[in-house]
Amino acid sequence: MQWDLSHAIFAAFAILTLGFGVMLGFTRNLMYAAFMLFAVLFGVAALFVFAGAEFLATSQLIVYVGGILILVVFGVMLTQRSLSNSAKTQLHYLVPGTLIALLLMGGLFWLMDAIPLDQMADQQAPATEAQAASLTNPEIIGKALLTDYLVPFEIMSVLLLIALIGAAYLARPESPTEDQ
Repeated sequence: MQWDLSHAIFAAFAILTLGFGVMLGFTRNLMYAAFMLFAVLFGVAALFVFAGAEFLATSQLIVYVGGILILVVFGVMLTQRSLSNSAKTQLHYLVPGTLIALLLMGGLFWLMDAIPLDQMADQQAPATEAQAASLTNPEIIGKALLTDYLVPFEIMSVLLLIALIGAAYLARPESPTEDQ
C-alpha cells in the first residue's frame, strides 16, 4: 500500500485520538479530562469523515462536541466542589479496568474478524447502482431507520426517555425531612 497525504492525515488523527483517549483515562483533573474528551470526540468525528460517514461526523460534532461536552464543561465549572477536588481514583482499580478494556477490545477484534466485509457490504448496498447514486448518506440512514430498523429505533428512544427521567430524578434537590 502506498501512503499519500490522506493516509498520513488519517494516521495522525487516529494516533492523536488514541493518545488523548489514553490520557483521558489517566488524568485526575476534571477540567483536563473535559478538554481531552473534546479532543477525542473531535478526532472520532474526523475519523468518521475519512470513513465516508459524513452524517455521523456531523452528528458527532453537533450532539457530542456541541451539546454534551459543553454541558460537562459548564457542570464542572459551575460546581465549586468539583474544581477543588480531583477525582479520587485508586491505583488498585487500574488492573481490573485494564483487563476489562483489553477483554472488550479483544472481543471487538474477534467480531471484526468473524464477520466478512463483503457480507456486510452486501447487506447494506442498495438494489441498483442508480439507487445508490441518487441517495445521499442521510437519506440512506433515514430510510433505513424508518423502515428496516423502526422497532429498534423506537426502543432506543424509550430507553433514552427512561434515562432522562432517571437523571432528572437523581438530580433533584433533596427535600428536607420532617425530623430535622
